[in-house]
Amino acid sequence: MLEALAAGWLAVVVGEEGAGKTLLLRDLERQLRAGGLKVRLGGPGDAIDPVGPDTVRLVDDADMLDDAALRSLALAGGVTVLAVLPQSAGRAMGLPVRTALARLLPLTPEEVGEFVSATLTVAGRPADLFSERAVAALASFSEGLPGSLSALCQASMLRARREGAPQVGARHVVLAAQALRSGGGAENITEEDAAPRAFAVPRPDMRRWLRPALLALPVLLVLALLGWSLSGGRPPASGEERPAVAAGGVLAPVAPPREPPVATAPAAPVRPVPVRPAPAPDAALDPPRAGRASPPADFAPRAERAAPRPEAAEPGTFRGSTFNVTLARGGGLRLTVTRSGPADAVMVRFQAYGGLIGAGQLAGRLTRDGQLTASGTLMMGQNPFTTELEGTISGDRLTGSVRYIRAAAPGAQPSSTRGTFRLARD
Repeated sequence: MLEALAAGWLAVVVGEEGAGKTLLLRDLERQLRAGGLKVRLGGPGDAIDPVGPDTVRLVDDADMLDDAALRSLALAGGVTVLAVLPQSAGRAMGLPVRTALARLLPLTPEEVGEFVSATLTVAGRPADLFSERAVAALASFSEGLPGSLSALCQASMLRARREGAPQVGARHVVLAAQALRSGGGAENITEEDAAPRAFAVPRPDMRRWLRPALLALPVLLVLALLGWSLSGGRPPASGEERPAVAAGGVLAPVAPPREPPVATAPAAPVRPVPVRPAPAPDAALDPPRAGRASPPADFAPRAERAAPRPEAAEPGTFRGSTFNVTLARGGGLRLTVTRSGPADAVMVRFQAYGGLIGAGQLAGRLTRDGQLTASGTLMMGQNPFTTELEGTISGDRLTGSVRYIRAAAPGAQPSSTRGTFRLARD
């Protein structure tokens, strides 16, 4: 994979929801910036923004792009890394460029233990807060997915804390897993209790096979980008030997060589700018102040300037707590807002965990002043709910409310609940 990236190939990272794709891209961004490279990390709404040939483009949730957008992104040149779900791997690998694929595998039971121990140590908690049987239960119920594992750890610790237990046992994990899957079992949790505790997904340093690769990647990419710049943005000749991808990478068909860039016309000659004649010798002039340039001769200040436009609200990923007022039940919530088209259209990926579980995607609008509205169908537990979301993005905060409407049996009235959320930019 590293050799493929250094050669300028398209890299595709494939993993299930919660496998750690976003975490990997963020860690990769930090590594590349530390190596002095320009990096653009964003979602599908940012993928169409132009970047320079010396910028590494990291695109999360690239499976949300249509085929035309994926093809355009692949042919744009430069170094690009896409993160997709398994069902979109075929589309990415079918692009007409050389492509390398890497799959994020679930954590083994041993790695789950390392995951929990490392996270507790970073949070300043005892490394043996979870019993051995509890760790085994975490590995079983989370299926080795870091995102699910983190949510299950938070819910298990919350149960143990409410009971006053000195250690999280297997019973706490089993009950938390049942609650997460059903959406129930979190009665009488206050909004304060629902706030997520300090159990963030640790950086993937524990994956020993990945750490050396991330450390070496900035150097290889520097060489790749320097080579790209020196070649004038042209790909290597078709007869040039390409490196083979290490085990775990798969190559897509090779695209025909792209046409060399069209030569640009010589710059137009610079025309002299007329200036006013110097004032008469007897005119009183103040000598120019040192360090300040004199204004142009034809400069005239305007009577008034237009007020600057307020800065537009930025989409992104927000994480925090949610509280269902109707059910008096709380939990964690993660909303990922990405632009999905022209004007103010956005997509909102909804992920509730830790007491209230639900997932899905909503479509809506984000105005320039931060007003967010979105609607669609979510799966809450095993039941579909029509969902209406309203919120406000202000700086790094997203607050608002959400209404869940469950369809009833024929002839009966549909039931609904309402909740609030308070999130911070992730």
